[in-house]
Amino acid sequence: MTAGALLAEHHYDFGGIPLAITCQSSRLQDLLELRYGAFTTSQPALWHIEYRLSSSREPSPQGLADGRQQPLRAQRGGDRLRLESDSFHLELDLKQRTGKLVGPLATYPIDRMIQMLWYETWDRGLIVHGAAFTDGERGWLASGPSGSGKSTLAALFPEAALCDELAAVHLDDRPHLGSLPFWESRPGSAPLCGIYLLRHGTYDRRRRVGSSEAFACLRREIVWPIFDPDALRRTFESLADLISRVPIWELAFRPTRDVWAVISQEPEAA
Repeated sequence: MTAGALLAEHHYDFGGIPLAITCQSSRLQDLLELRYGAFTTSQPALWHIEYRLSSSREPSPQGLADGRQQPLRAQRGGDRLRLESDSFHLELDLKQRTGKLVGPLATYPIDRMIQMLWYETWDRGLIVHGAAFTDGERGWLASGPSGSGKSTLAALFPEAALCDELAAVHLDDRPHLGSLPFWESRPGSAPLCGIYLLRHGTYDRRRRVGSSEAFACLRREIVWPIFDPDALRRTFESLADLISRVPIWELAFRPTRDVWAVISQEPEAA
């Protein structure tokens, strides 16, 4: 805890989760502003989280990399949920929607917490490894494993990209995308008009895929809420619902801006 620092509350909206984070370290406050400042909101918070530092020293680059990859352990009892790794732990009161996070001088514990809180907030939807795009009226999700071209596409179209690694998909009356702060990102949402399964190609083309192929590909790109069996069941159902409601294509592309003409085609276009 930084001597002389005042308790400060920061409000953010991450993919439809208004969240308040309270901390008393000025250095942590600076990290929050740098990492999440674009997602600041004036909305009342649904969740209130207090972040207490386990150490006032910032982790080394290797420590940060290790912390992002550490396995998570979850323990749930009634309205209480505990999530922990080797470097941080989070205690949640699910009924009051409050929590205490104890961890290092870093934001990766919050990154991992966001993904968990999203599933505790939304009953119908999922988080997908993908880059989200919008033309202001329509939205598309470009999904695929590391190296498939998510960040490449986002860099080609910074004016349309909302995020380049993880996106939230809400399955309300009309499916829509929500931006999450991973990694190059900005706030935004859009009706979800299509999903692209990415691969590199020698020319730009898209191919409509059937439900079985779509399920086999997309299930590998879901952030599954393994900490909660009920949330896991809901996410599986949401994936099936998503595939039945949103057109899905394989997109082969070259890294040029010409591919936007293919991405933005109407669903019935060839």
